[in-house]
Amino acid sequence: MRAWGLFFLLFGAIGAQAPALPAAPEPGISETLAHDRAARVSNVRYEISFKIPRERQSGVIGRAVINFTLSDPGVGLVLDFDPGSSGLVRTLTLGGAALDARQVNGHIVLPAVALRAGENRVVIDFDAGDAPLNRNDEFLYTIFVAARAHEAFPCFDQPDLKARWTLSLEVPEGWETIANGAEVARATQQGLARVKFAETQPISTYLFAFAAGKFSVERAERNGRVLRMLHRETHHRDVVEVIPNLADYLTGPRRPVVAVIEEQAGEGAHPQGRYGFQP
Repeated sequence: MRAWGLFFLLFGAIGAQAPALPAAPEPGISETLAHDRAARVSNVRYEISFKIPRERQSGVIGRAVINFTLSDPGVGLVLDFDPGSSGLVRTLTLGGAALDARQVNGHIVLPAVALRAGENRVVIDFDAGDAPLNRNDEFLYTIFVAARAHEAFPCFDQPDLKARWTLSLEVPEGWETIANGAEVARATQQGLARVKFAETQPISTYLFAFAAGKFSVERAERNGRVLRMLHRETHHRDVVEVIPNLADYLTGPRRPVVAVIEEQAGEGAHPQGRYGFQP
């Protein structure tokens, strides 16, 4: 009887262990999911790259390299990626090993068996979602507010998981580009420009932003700081008139130093906001 009692005790303890994968996450970023990740994930760094074709009908191809520290690898970890019909996961590696991506309700579930306590590295090749990229025949600009970054690329899309971002873009030659970080490299070959931006300070996913396309460029200088503004030629007069006041505003305490202004034409036209980027 003692032997059987011990067997059942051990069996019960094994059966009570946490499952290797979390239950299927619900659509969106729930409070439970956000709290779990905030408690377990830290030191997040993204290396994001996009290949943006000239033709709007062609898809945007991306790669996300996500480095993070995980305190508890006992259960699986959930990334957010809900690109709609235009996007998909092509390949995924975790710690250098290829995995079949388990996609559930706009999420990617990373299995516990592939995770480890401490540093982890996920590499995902994907087709980007179009919706928050606001693509036009001649340009695009991102709007990831309030939690729309994961509609374009895989990430932990919650504001308290701030991360450092490094962005690379491949765009048609002649396109202007701008992002949160300063441009640090640009090379042109075979009609394509490959642009790399400096790593940012920690910011939330909804503040990560970039724009690329056929823009005109205006420059201004205030207090030794050079500002660069991208705009559409059709709005040239309006932009030139506003530059002096905008330059003073942008060089105030803790203000961003570069802006992009774009106005959406057509029914319900409205300014699409000022993209402020840190130096």
